[in-house]
Amino acid sequence: MNHFILDLEEQLRRAATRAERVDIINELAHELRSINEERSIALTEEAFTISEELHYEKGLAYAKRNRGFCAFYAVEYDKALRNLFEAAETFKKLGDESGHASALVWTGIVFNSMGETGSSLDYFTQALHISEKLGDRRAKARILTSIGSVYAMIKDNSHAIKYFSEALEFSESAQDLIQKASALNGMGRIYTALGNFEKALQYEQEALKIRRESSDVRGVASSHFFMGRIYEKMGNPDEALKLYM
Repeated sequence: MNHFILDLEEQLRRAATRAERVDIINELAHELRSINEERSIALTEEAFTISEELHYEKGLAYAKRNRGFCAFYAVEYDKALRNLFEAAETFKKLGDESGHASALVWTGIVFNSMGETGSSLDYFTQALHISEKLGDRRAKARILTSIGSVYAMIKDNSHAIKYFSEALEFSESAQDLIQKASALNGMGRIYTALGNFEKALQYEQEALKIRRESSDVRGVASSHFFMGRIYEKMGNPDEALKLYM
C-alpha cells in the first residue's frame, strides 16, 4: 500500500471533528479508487451523508467529485458528468482551485472515454493551468498522463511520448508510484503501436512491478492486458494467454 494511503489512514484515526473526518475520507476514497473500489464507494457515500448533515459544501463537492469517478468506472457517463459538473461549480464558488482542477481532470477523462477528444483536451488544459499555478506536481503528473492518453488515442505518438515522459518526471519528483505506473503503461502502449515490442514490454513490466507492490488490483489487470497484447503481436500466444487468465 502506498504511503499516501497509510498517511491518510493515520490522519483518519486522529480526526478531531466530523468535518475534518469528511475531508480525510474524501481524499482516502480518491486514493483507493483503483486499489479497493468497494471501500472507495463506501467512503464516498459516508462523506456525502455526513456532509449533508453538516451542510458542509466543501465535503459535498469532493463527495460529488468522487461519485463522478465511481460512476465513470461503472461506465455510467451521464451520471459521472452530472456529479462532476456540480462539483466543479461548487469548487469555483468556494474558490477551491485544487478541487476544481480535480473535477476538471475527471471530466476530461470521461469525455476521452466517450471519444470526445476535443472536449477532453480542453478540460485537461484548464486543469493543467491550475495545477501549474498551484505548483502541485502530483496533480500535474496525473494531468500530463491524461493528455498523453488522448494523443495516444488519436495516434499522435510524438505528442503522446512527450506528455508521458513529462508525467514520469513529475510523478517521480512527487513520489507518486501509482501515477508513475500509469505513465509507464502509456509509454508501453505507444511503443507497442510503434512496433518496438521489447521496449514496450520493459515499460509494462516496470509498471506491473509498481502496481503489484502497491496492491493496485485494477492496475495489475490493466498491465496484464497490455502485456498480453504485446505478446500476441510478437507471435507468442501462450505467454499472452497466461496474462489474460
